[in-house]
Amino acid sequence: TYDRAADAVAIIFAPRPDGWPLTKDLGHGVSADFIGKQLVGFEILGASALIPPAALETIGAAGEELSLKQAAK
Repeated sequence: TYDRAADAVAIIFAPRPDGWPLTKDLGHGVSADFIGKQLVGFEILGASALIPPAALETIGAAGEELSLKQAAK
C-alpha cells in the first residue's frame, strides 16, 4: 500500500499475528519486518524519492490491500 501523507510504501507478504514484528533497517529508508526468521514485509519511507510517481499512482492506499494474484491483473 502507499500512504501519500507519510510518503511510505508497505509491502506485506504474510498476515501479521498478534504483536509487532522485528523491524530491521536496511538503509535508504527501507526496512524489513520479520516474525521469527520469516520475512513478512517491507516498508519504504520517502518512497517518492525512490519510486517513480507513475508507479506510486498504481499502488493502492491503506485499506486497499491486494493479494499477489489480484495485483498481477
